[in-house]
Order: sequence, then structure tokens, then C-alpha cells
Amino acid sequence: MKKLFFKKTGKEIKEAITHRCAGIESRLASRNKNLDEILKDKTKVRSYMLRTSEGRFREGYDTPAIVIKGQTPSEEIQEIRQLCMRINQMEQELNRLRLIQSHLSDREKFELELNELIQYGFELDR
Repeated sequence: MKKLFFKKTGKEIKEAITHRCAGIESRLASRNKNLDEILKDKTKVRSYMLRTSEGRFREGYDTPAIVIKGQTPSEEIQEIRQLCMRINQMEQELNRLRLIQSHLSDREKFELELNELIQYGFELDR
């Protein structure tokens, strides 16, 4: 089976990356706003930090940890962890795309596979 390749210029790829970055930045701003709200709550942040490092402190203990009123529940800890992981992934994606964008020559032609076309932000022309 023959692979599909899409011929694009550096300029076209840069434009697609610019559009993709704008979408990522918009979603990232929303997630950063959520994280900022969490960071304002010092009690929650303290509880999160203590509970996520709890396993390292409790090694050798046979009794389960006692959850005290006011501690961040396990579900919230997982949500915060996922939020932070997603922010990191988005920042890494932006850095990767900007690196590619900064090293492309406008006139050079490239053959992209479908997954590259999607990763750079090309969309259906409507």
C-alpha cells in the first residue's frame, strides 16, 4: 500500500502552525485560570502537597492514612494532577510547534504524511 504525502511549502506550514498555536493558547489560558484559582487557596495547596508526597513519608507504616476534615479529597487531587499534566503537555506542544516554525524556510517544499498535516494544524477547507 502506497503512503499518502501532502506537498506544502514552509510558508503554508507556518500559517497552519500559527493557527494551531492560537487554539492551544486559548485552551491553555482557560486551564491556567483554573490553576490560578487553585493556587489562591493556600489550604488546598498545602493539603495537596502533603497528600501527594504522603506515600514517601509513610513508607514502612502498616496503618492507612487518616483523612482529616478540610484536606483535599482524593478526587480533587487527581483533578489537579490531570490539570497540571495537561498544562505541561500543551506548553510542550507550543514549544515544539514554535521551534519547527522558527526553522522553516517559506519557500522550501515539504512532503507531509497525514499525521504531520494534522499535528501542524491543517484543517479542511470549507
